[in-house]
Amino acid sequence: MRFIINEEKPKASRSCPFASVSPQDMLDLMQSVEPIGVWRIDIDKGHFYGCDSFHMIFESEPQTGPLNVKHFASRVHPDDIGMLMETFQRICETGETYHAVHRVIKLDGSLKYVRAMGAFRPTAHGSGEVYGLLFDLVPRVCSVTFFQPATSA
Repeated sequence: MRFIINEEKPKASRSCPFASVSPQDMLDLMQSVEPIGVWRIDIDKGHFYGCDSFHMIFESEPQTGPLNVKHFASRVHPDDIGMLMETFQRICETGETYHAVHRVIKLDGSLKYVRAMGAFRPTAHGSGEVYGLLFDLVPRVCSVTFFQPATSA
């Protein structure tokens, strides 16, 4: 799997024509199309958090409070986990963003692909946090119905 690090740091302030729309409303709209797992890691406490859609993607029961990092790391394919951890360390050191496609081991033992993206941000107190989104890359099947003109008898 290949991880891509964006060399540009996120801009501190951006002009947005949708500033009046709340982030929660935007997330709700996006999740109405497909599950988007939102996650974050508090670096100082070592706490890892994920929303209900994050749990759905990992096929785990939603829970409140910090998650078991070892459990979720064990669900990432062994060939991908090292690169993922190195990526987290690098973005914490440099402030860069990343996006990657990696494999998740499903409960039945088969694999699925997910796309992850994330960034580091400093916090008011402490070392900061890493946060991001996770998308389940489910194959899309499109069907088209062709309408034929009625034939005269």
